[in-house]
Amino acid sequence: MKKNKKISKNFLINLSLENTEKRQKMPPILAVDFGEKFCGIAFSSDGAVIFPLGIFSTAEIFLKIKNFLSEKKIAKIVVGLPDCGKKIRAKIFQFAENLKIFGKKIEFENERFSSKIAGKIAVRNDDAAAAKILEFFLSRKNLTRE
Repeated sequence: MKKNKKISKNFLINLSLENTEKRQKMPPILAVDFGEKFCGIAFSSDGAVIFPLGIFSTAEIFLKIKNFLSEKKIAKIVVGLPDCGKKIRAKIFQFAENLKIFGKKIEFENERFSSKIAGKIAVRNDDAAAAKILEFFLSRKNLTRE
């Protein structure tokens, strides 16, 4: 029988540092939970920590996104894509198309259950839902990254 090899404290520290370095290479990302009346926005500067930035009316969302893009040096925008009717999805695709004016890469992330999960946190949960969308996105990216 082989004995289990003991893992040293230094090995674990180095592994943690390697993972942190990989995550810190991820550029700042903004996530949007689009809604017909309100949109939630969340942000991650390093791919590890996520901050809800607020809930804004759909009428003011482009101005807010423009401000966050320059203030936070955003490289990519992730838009939540629900598994719902064609009408809402068409609005989200149009919203994402309009975001292209900012010259940033746009990606979609399945937002299934993000509002339900976030609903346990707050009554108006659009920014918490955006944070969940970004969490889903980052988890998927970190799993596929080498």
